[in-house]
Amino acid sequence: MIVSTKTFTPHACQGLIVLEGVNGAGKSTLQEKIKNHFSATHKVVTSFEPGGTPLGQSLRKLLLEKQSMSISPLAEALLFSADRAEHVRSLIRPQLMSGSLVLLDRYYYSTVAFQGYGHELPIEPLLQLSEIAIQGQRPDLVLLIDLPPEEGLRRNADKEEEDKFEDEELEFHERLRMGFLELAERLPEPFAILDGMKSSEEIFAEAKELVQKVVDSTISIP
Repeated sequence: MIVSTKTFTPHACQGLIVLEGVNGAGKSTLQEKIKNHFSATHKVVTSFEPGGTPLGQSLRKLLLEKQSMSISPLAEALLFSADRAEHVRSLIRPQLMSGSLVLLDRYYYSTVAFQGYGHELPIEPLLQLSEIAIQGQRPDLVLLIDLPPEEGLRRNADKEEEDKFEDEELEFHERLRMGFLELAERLPEPFAILDGMKSSEEIFAEAKELVQKVVDSTISIP
């Protein structure tokens, strides 16, 4: 069963869907499954943060690689937000205007969760910074895959791509999980919380129904 903090009643959707969760929750897997399913009838564009633009690719190395320089949490938040502003301007908004369904692996919720709840920066300024970065481009649906962080870290133990945040103590990742759940309760956009302990097929079956509602309600952007 989907545990959702809000009743999802889409109207005049633009076609932007975000996948969120702790590291190892299965966002990339779900993103690929949604893309494969809906590509048969719609143009589907997938992207991720940081790294969805040329600027983002450069920032991703700086922000995530373990060998990169030490960066303060505030500087991290500013760099993630710079990537996001460029992402919205150069990819997300143009693709939505062309009629594409856009699936994002992470959005501003991750900055608030990682730098706010994880590194314990003040939440309100991070939300204000995020408002500037997203330029009003809120998603029609956020699919939050909820998973105990120790399970996510176990799943990612052998992955090839580096992510220095996975070296943080377990308490950091527990704060992340709490932060995502609190944002789901607090923010106005529709969140659906999916049980990350279920199989990828079960998660996809639940997510597919919600994505279909977005697709059915999507309108052209003038």
